Amino acid sequence: GYFIMRSIEGFLIHSRTLTEFLHSERRRATDVMASDYIVGWQKDAVTGSLIESLDATNKRVVHLSTYRLGTENDERDLKRWNSGVHALSVTWTRFIGGLNPERRKWFDVAQQKTPD
Repeated sequence: GYFIMRSIEGFLIHSRTLTEFLHSERRRATDVMASDYIVGWQKDAVTGSLIESLDATNKRVVHLSTYRLGTENDERDLKRWNSGVHALSVTWTRFIGGLNPERRKWFDVAQQKTPD
């Protein structure tokens, strides 16, 4: 239980970070964005599923919220996260494909698949 929950929370936090990297505007001078790697990077429109996924992550993991107390939203949030991860993976694939070969090497570790 505990290890699984920590793994899920870690995955959701990293998904949120990646979503901001690919889709958001720079908020602070130190933020690193996809446009730092690809000149002319065009962000995809943030889809409803991605917004819902971020909302669920914010309420369940990032912010202290009474939303965490109940289980009535569990099934809905799982669907939100599934849809959001799919939308994120489409944009990530486009990002990787847009990198020049030298910069693509920088992201090789993120492209590695884990053994089943």
